[in-house]
Formats: sequence, structure tokens, C-alpha cells
Amino acid sequence: MSEVNLTNARRLRAKDTLDFRQLGPREYMVRLPVQGGLGLSLGWTADRTVVVAGFLDLADGTWGPAEACGHICRHDKVVKANGAALEGLSLAEVSCLLRKSGEFLELELRRPLPTPPLPQPPKVRRRSVPVAPASSFALTA
Repeated sequence: MSEVNLTNARRLRAKDTLDFRQLGPREYMVRLPVQGGLGLSLGWTADRTVVVAGFLDLADGTWGPAEACGHICRHDKVVKANGAALEGLSLAEVSCLLRKSGEFLELELRRPLPTPPLPQPPKVRRRSVPVAPASSFALTA
């Protein structure tokens, strides 16, 4: 499990958000300090799955612990919060559960498999075909 060291959060500001294809295991857990906010925006899919929608800067302009830990990426599925399964819960229920987390919040997440790139269409080679000049055609009526 990874724990966030907030002294590094300010230095990470210059770094771009990580791409999930650069990261390791598909299922992972992080422990984040809650004081001052997480800087995490959640979303829901049509089947009521909780996913990471993005990140928010904290009031002082630094990254929140969720982004600063360097493991969480957009579109990761949030499976559990402090050991409680989130699947099928409403926005109000998830918000209540997250607010009751105390000093730290443990999140269990699952990263979607990267989609393979679409196949490229075959390259078409064009050839020129010689055509007789227009003056050589005889028009008959």
C-alpha cells in the first residue's frame, strides 16, 4: 500500500498527470490523508460504478493527496473505501462514507485494461494509367 508524503506534493506540481499505461498493477490500494481535502473528483457510470473523474487542486494551489501519490489515474474504478464496497451505492451514500473516514482514507482501486489501438487501414498505392490525348478521339454522330 502506498502512503502520501505531502511534503513532496508541492514539488510534484510541475509534473504532468500520469498516464495509466505507465503504471503498475491493475488492482491497488492507497492510503491518503484526509485533512485539507483529497483533491479527487468522482463520477458514476450507467451501471453505478464509482470511477475517478479527475483531480482538483487544493485551496493553496497544490495537488491534493490523491493526485500527489502518483498512483491514481482518471477512469480508475473505486472498488472500496475503508474496506466498504462502493458498487451500487448512490452519490449521497458514497459522500457520507468518505466523510466518515477519519484521519486517513484507504481506497482500493482497479485500473481498466488499456484498449488496443485501432488497426490502421492498408496503405493504398496509386499508379498513373496512360490515357490517349483528347484530340485523338473521334466523335461521330
